[in-house]
Amino acid sequence: MFKTLLYSGLGLGTAVLGPYLFYSAADYVSAARQSIPGIRSAGVMAGDSETDTVAGDPGAAGRPMPRLAGEPVGDFGEVFRFDISPRWIAERWPHVSTGLAQLQLHGHRVPLVTGTEETDLAGSLTYYFSPRQRVERLVFQGTTGDPSKFIAFLNRNYHFVHRAMNDPGLFIYKAVDRNGNFAGAAEIRSSWTVRADAPLRRYQIKLQLERPT
Repeated sequence: MFKTLLYSGLGLGTAVLGPYLFYSAADYVSAARQSIPGIRSAGVMAGDSETDTVAGDPGAAGRPMPRLAGEPVGDFGEVFRFDISPRWIAERWPHVSTGLAQLQLHGHRVPLVTGTEETDLAGSLTYYFSPRQRVERLVFQGTTGDPSKFIAFLNRNYHFVHRAMNDPGLFIYKAVDRNGNFAGAAEIRSSWTVRADAPLRRYQIKLQLERPT
């Protein structure tokens, strides 16, 4: 029952997710590092408003550079929150995928990189709005090198509790509201392949978080 809720809520099958993810986790991390002042990027996307130009491209004078991962994230609570608007999303991220429907909700999906440490996250985050333009659901799918910091955040802010599983490589966390109703679920799984040059890909994360009641 749990997995049915999780996967139906996530709605992130490979065939659907692919077109909306702009980069792989490794590309996200690379983009985040390139957004640090003094480091230039070799890629450009139309519609961005950065003023730096592409290094090594003689025809790139004045061409804007993107900030692919949006604003820096000092704390997970800055982006895993429900008190935001579509305008806030558009101002924070230069690229937003919209038109993602889930029942009566309308999704806004953005690329997310919280940093370059092993405890940071890289993937996609979707905010689902109701017709009243209120966020009702958050969905994240991505990777991390060390999930401990994110788990602590979910436990502290949304009361997620670990559920024992027979699979030693799978960690399930669930949350319920004061009435015992489903409030969120997180599935964290060890990656099948661990590479030293991809520290943020050691664990796969799927998260669904419902608006607190």
